[in-house]
Amino acid sequence: MITALSWIPKGAAKAMPDRAGLPSKEEIEKLKESWKFVSGDEEEEETEDEEDNGEISHAKAVAEEFGKSSKSKNASSSMEVDAVDDGLKELDMDNYDEEDDEIEIFSSGRGDLYYKRNFLAVGSDQTPIIEIWDLDVRFEVLPCVQLGGQNEEGNYKEGSHTESVLGLAWNKEFRNILASASADKNVKVWDVATGTCKITMDHHTKKVQAVAWNHYAPEVLLSGSFDQTVVMKDGRQPSHSGFKWSVMSDVESLAWDPHSEHSFVVSLEDGTVMGFDVRQASTSASNSNPSFTINGHNEAATSVSYNISAPNLLATGSMDQSVKLWDLSNNEPSCIATHTPNAGGLFSIAFSMDNPFLLAMGGVRGELKFWDTLSDTNVSSRYGSRQFRP
Repeated sequence: MITALSWIPKGAAKAMPDRAGLPSKEEIEKLKESWKFVSGDEEEEETEDEEDNGEISHAKAVAEEFGKSSKSKNASSSMEVDAVDDGLKELDMDNYDEEDDEIEIFSSGRGDLYYKRNFLAVGSDQTPIIEIWDLDVRFEVLPCVQLGGQNEEGNYKEGSHTESVLGLAWNKEFRNILASASADKNVKVWDVATGTCKITMDHHTKKVQAVAWNHYAPEVLLSGSFDQTVVMKDGRQPSHSGFKWSVMSDVESLAWDPHSEHSFVVSLEDGTVMGFDVRQASTSASNSNPSFTINGHNEAATSVSYNISAPNLLATGSMDQSVKLWDLSNNEPSCIATHTPNAGGLFSIAFSMDNPFLLAMGGVRGELKFWDTLSDTNVSSRYGSRQFRP
């Protein structure tokens, strides 16, 4: 089955990938040990020196590739961040503490808007480890960085998740920052360049399924949980209680609207998709009226994807094996197309960034499917002449 997918932006990958060298004896042993942790094998582990030897030089090289020296953002981006920050403060002036120290990873200038390598973060339902892979190296047997997991004594490393990693989100402004969601009920923020967990947040009471960074205020993070809440927090003020929305079923996925800094959608286990406006947020989940509700699927709505070229165009995927396209104009959703890709129940869908009307889909049958949504006459009549956003 295909449980998750992601497009690689044009130009991010090398035209000719490097070829990994043959693994050393130490790397082979390390790979064996990692599988022992996954399978619960209690045999004696190799020593720390043996465990680290084959990876140190590679990890250092990778860390150097992550952006560490950028110290500026363009003026419009700064204005957008300030606007959302001001909105957060207005929501709860009594509890938002201006004097709190900000988290260093969001103020140290580490995040270049562009970096030279092509990395993929992978989580698993079998291990608390997050793996970072360099996609420009073929035939690699070990990730270039591992976040969390267990040491040779079988104890969890400092900052590690303790159960399955269910959701991941790269920060597009601070490119060395990764957020993770876990069955251990925690949300964590990692500095991949140093391989360390910088923030742990425990504001959910059940496993956390999804996380997403805001496009306009890159320090603002959404998380959705099986406790049937969505929480928004500012990573610079993680001790703040955040702002909460209550939903009627377990959260499956969520996404910020790329065309509006204030809007996001969340899809639920009961097949419902709900839209919210952060300007209506509250620190209490009791007053969380949605901007709209879509009752469009008969089974879990597992994935959502906004179109980056066409405002108000949203795709939803479901375990009922269908994908639907919605026009969200005026917060009055209307279904404009339905597609059944013969992939079984769907786990993940995503519009392409470089070809915005091409949708990728993956699910139970393990076959990657693609849908040129402009091939639908209703879609092409609405969006066919639209210019792609650069």
